[in-house]
Amino acid sequence: MKKTFIAALVVSAALASCASYRSYMVPEPAKEAYGAQLEGKTLAIKPFAVEFYNSRGLTVTFDYVKVGKSYTKRYAVEENSLAFNATVGVMQRNILEKSKTGVDALSRIATAAIKAGALGQADYAVPFMKGLGSGNMGQLSNRPIEYDYVTTPATLRFLPADGPVSYFSDVMIAGEPGASSADYYLEGEIQLDNEIQHILTYPNPAYGSFERLPKQGDYYLYVRCSVNFKLYDARTGAVVATEKTKLAYPVTPGSQDYYYIPIGDPKDYYELDSFLPLDYSEFAAKAVEKVVTGIYPFISPYTANVQYIEKVEE
Repeated sequence: MKKTFIAALVVSAALASCASYRSYMVPEPAKEAYGAQLEGKTLAIKPFAVEFYNSRGLTVTFDYVKVGKSYTKRYAVEENSLAFNATVGVMQRNILEKSKTGVDALSRIATAAIKAGALGQADYAVPFMKGLGSGNMGQLSNRPIEYDYVTTPATLRFLPADGPVSYFSDVMIAGEPGASSADYYLEGEIQLDNEIQHILTYPNPAYGSFERLPKQGDYYLYVRCSVNFKLYDARTGAVVATEKTKLAYPVTPGSQDYYYIPIGDPKDYYELDSFLPLDYSEFAAKAVEKVVTGIYPFISPYTANVQYIEKVEE
């Protein structure tokens, strides 16, 4: 196997000798035991349902909070954000539903992305973890990967595949020719927990957390996605895999992201209903495309890019 050296993780000194540690990845082709029954078969994907909600549990149309003896239409709550390392005001819970973001279009985007993943055509890298320590964590991908640390941030490169990238001879979406006679079906739903957050104090996020450095006064759309799915035999109904299936290299489908909302004068957006006319569909599309990558290792062969750490004596 080819070793991809990443970077020295830590350098330590001892009384009598000096040692350093280096980390590298080894791509290990893998497929789940149930994959054998899928090989050469056909798959039909039923359009995934998309739902919006907010986990804070309040369903009022606007978020009124009491200040003294009066009410103001502003933040539902102010809280410390670990992501921004700042205080944020939470407002417009479930803005995707309130702004009437189209779920049908998102379903089509998600379903098309899942089809590409089942065929092994979508490049992806999702983290796995068996535990702590060398050989217990890394990334799963459709083909081997390597990182170029000459660039900042490091550049991810996908290498030629070592073997088959799909179990199936054909993958269709329900309604396409031949889909009704497919050997296996895949169905599921995606949930988008969402709200708008306003950065109230000076942010100091971890390096590399955001493509654009957040600033005090910025507004962000926060989206936390989860996905439920079922892969099953079309004839017998026997379930082959779900999001709870424990893979040889465990992953948990799900994602969370912050999307910067570019606006004009922030003073124009003090009232909650100022945010209703904005279009959030592009952000929602990115979120559903990202979360479905967590399904790929369950429905196609993958490469386990396993991270190893070794001590180097000097």
